[in-house]
Amino acid sequence: MDAASVAGVILGYLGAGFSDVVKLATKDAYAAVKARLITLLDGKTKAVDALEELEKNPDSKLHRDIFEMELKGASIQDFSPLEPLIEKLIEVLKKQQNITQESSQFLNSSEVINIGVQGNQTILGAQNNYFGSPEKKSKGDS
Repeated sequence: MDAASVAGVILGYLGAGFSDVVKLATKDAYAAVKARLITLLDGKTKAVDALEELEKNPDSKLHRDIFEMELKGASIQDFSPLEPLIEKLIEVLKKQQNITQESSQFLNSSEVINIGVQGNQTILGAQNNYFGSPEKKSKGDS
């Protein structure tokens, strides 16, 4: 792993525009990557400052370019301590993506179950709501 790869992961993560839920779920994994990177930078404050500015302005091309330039200029010889942490961050992001997709599928084709009580009888009613496109409907959907 080299400076460009590490910069690419961090730039990709910060610039992806994740929802607050995804940011919360990945916060610890990203914090671990950042902490190890700062340790590897060992006092090279320009690169650390550039990372902090990038976090404040992740959509800024200028801040993205400065961070990448400063990280490459820091002349870190060995990025291998970051590899397992970056892999963990990517794993958490993929897991979060799967959860988001499953939630989306549930919301697009949900079954609402209504339970009511009349006297001593329980009444159970189900309503199938399909919100997807017509071509995705199964035979049983109307």
